[in-house]
Amino acid sequence: MNTRRTFLRAGATAAGAVWLRPLSSAAPDSSKFYFALIADTHIIDSFYKGPESNPEDTESMLHTTDRLESARTGINGLEPRIEQVFLIGDYFHDYPSRDIDFYFKNETRIDKAKALTDAFRMPVHVGFGNHDYSARGISRESSHELFRRGCGSHTGH
Repeated sequence: MNTRRTFLRAGATAAGAVWLRPLSSAAPDSSKFYFALIADTHIIDSFYKGPESNPEDTESMLHTTDRLESARTGINGLEPRIEQVFLIGDYFHDYPSRDIDFYFKNETRIDKAKALTDAFRMPVHVGFGNHDYSARGISRESSHELFRRGCGSHTGH
């Protein structure tokens, strides 16, 4: 019987195997599926105001782009080649405006996050997290629309 815990345990094991795989001298196994998981990238933009709940979290927010770029470089360079990346929530750090038109008149964290993931060499599948929804005055439907129009789907290079 599959449970959420079993799925998460299997996913964590697979992710660990992906990162450990380059240390092995064994040839790639064509019967295996290689993927990477990334979570909580919290990409910000020049509209980020902060602060977060504590000074360490606020300081950490200033390095989110560097961390995703570093993860992307590592994942893009892995052998055997990673086939898919799953970015599981909190892709960007909330919304800087309640005005929907703002996102189509300005370069925002949504645009920045998309540009960062477009540079992966494989498909990236992005899921919503709580920060991807946390805009007062922006409905879930509007969040979905902004996400769809701003991020689109990424199919890799």
